[in-house]
This record gives sequence, structure tokens and C-alpha cells, in this order.
Amino acid sequence: YLTEDKELQILRNVLLKKSQINPNFSFYNELLCWVYVQLKDFDAGLIQTIAIDNIRHNEGDDVFNYATLCTENEAFEVAIKAYEYIISKGIDNDLLANTKLNLLLLQKKQAIKITNNPAKLIYLKELFESYIQLNEGSSRSAIARKAYADLLAYYLQDPTLASTVLEKLLDDQIGKPSFLNECKLLLGDIYLMTGEVWEAALLYGQVDKANKDEPIGQLAKFKNAQLAYYTSEFEWAKSQLDILKSSTSQLIANDA
Repeated sequence: YLTEDKELQILRNVLLKKSQINPNFSFYNELLCWVYVQLKDFDAGLIQTIAIDNIRHNEGDDVFNYATLCTENEAFEVAIKAYEYIISKGIDNDLLANTKLNLLLLQKKQAIKITNNPAKLIYLKELFESYIQLNEGSSRSAIARKAYADLLAYYLQDPTLASTVLEKLLDDQIGKPSFLNECKLLLGDIYLMTGEVWEAALLYGQVDKANKDEPIGQLAKFKNAQLAYYTSEFEWAKSQLDILKSSTSQLIANDA
């Protein structure tokens, strides 16, 4: 494998010439994209990915996958460009719908990471509300509503509205059980912000009971143990932590 930047740059120059001579042969573009990713030049990689997508007539699939790669590497600006390119093609299909959702979630992630600008967060709130309204009743809308509630509670200091959003989401029962369990944990955390301790404990208990020996169930049990400790129920908190400790020891033994 090539690891040195100098070697990669030499390979890049060779591949650029090859791709120019063979503009309809995507193999060289694929290698070029790989080189640019190794060099962390994600903008240049996007150019090659768009070329690959056009050669293959994939209608945005390659660009969508590249946007995911950029997001994983925190190259958010390039990922946003990739999603915007797909949207600009105007092909009305599942890929376009997924792209719009991913773009919205990425804009939230970028806003949280890069800036604490209140105006930016308010603008993002409006984008979420518009997306949710346009996609009401869909699984994508449910995902957006969960992210919207997180934005409200933790970044716009509005846990009351956040809890209302999640309560409706859970009432509608849109999404897989694993997703709804995540929503319950988030709602439990938000209830703690508003002082609704009993309601939080109830939700943690529901997730724990429905997911015995699963990671999310153990997380719920831990949250309930923490809550018990902070409300001075020390013996019960210790009993729950002992159960978690036993489960972890058993998991390690099974893996050995």
C-alpha cells in the first residue's frame, strides 16, 4: 500500500493523465478518488466521484455513498456539496428523499460542531419544521422529529417543546422498536430537565424490561440506577448496578 504523500501525489499525476486519455473509463477515476481520500482532499474526491456517477449513469448513488464517507471523516462541507449535487439533479426517488434527510441531519451536526450562533440554530429549527411538515407520517419524518427534539432540548433550551415532539412521535408509533426505544430514552432524559422524575424512571424501566441483555436495555438500567442514586434511593441503585456488573462479567466470560 502507498502511504507516503509524495508517492500518492505521483500516482495522482499518473492517474490524472490516464483519466484524461480515457474519459469514459471509470477505473482511473475510482483510483483517483481513493488517492484523494488518502490525501484528505475530499473536494477533489467529490469531482472524481461525480465523474464516476456520470460515466455509470448511476443517478447519484456513487455521490450519495461518497457523502456518507465525507461525513464519517467530518468533511461536512464537502458532504453538503455532494448532497446538494444530488438534489440539483431533481430525480424524484428514494435516493432523493434520503438525501434531503441526510442533508438536514448533517446541517444540524455541522451547526453544533462549528458554531453556537443562535441565528444559525433558529434557521435550522425552521428547516426541521418545514421538512417534518412536508414528510408527515413517514419513517424519515420520524427520524427528523427525533433529531429536532434533540436540537430543541440541548441547543435551543426548549425541553418542553422537545418533550411534546417526542410524545407525539411515540403516540404515532412510526419506526422500528429499536428506534422507538431510543426515542423513549431521549424523552426520559428530557423529562429530567423539566423535573418529571417519575415519568423519566417509567420510560427507562420500559426500555430496560423490553430489551433484557441488549445494550440499549443495559443503558436504560444504568440511567435508572443513576436516577435512583440522585434521588437518594441508594440500595435500589446499588442493586441495579450489581445486575449490570454481573451482566458485563457474563458477557466477557462468553466471549473468552
